[in-house]
Amino acid sequence: MTWSEGDWFAAGHESEQEGLYAYRVRGRGRGGVVLWIGGVDDTPDRVLALPDGDRRRMPVFATAGQARRYAERRGRPLTYPEAATLELARVQHWLADPVRRRVPAGAVLDAWNFSRT
Repeated sequence: MTWSEGDWFAAGHESEQEGLYAYRVRGRGRGGVVLWIGGVDDTPDRVLALPDGDRRRMPVFATAGQARRYAERRGRPLTYPEAATLELARVQHWLADPVRRRVPAGAVLDAWNFSRT
């Protein structure tokens, strides 16, 4: 199976250098695994989002294994086979009452960095 031309997985100089990772995002009550594209030099990191008509669609998987197989079937194995985790539950807990709770600094920074992709 090959990717469409509008796809990140289509052949191209930049996409061949960027790493592809499974990234587990968990919150209070739900979570999923997305494919994370590591930027090179000044290219920012980003989450894989595929063209879908006039919008973009982000594939979300239940397990890192599913994400790995999805990428492998399309000719781009993961750079690292295990999934990193972004734990959002502490941030969600703080946001529920920011006046009374301490800011979970590391968790907020991780969430901020993830939102900038």
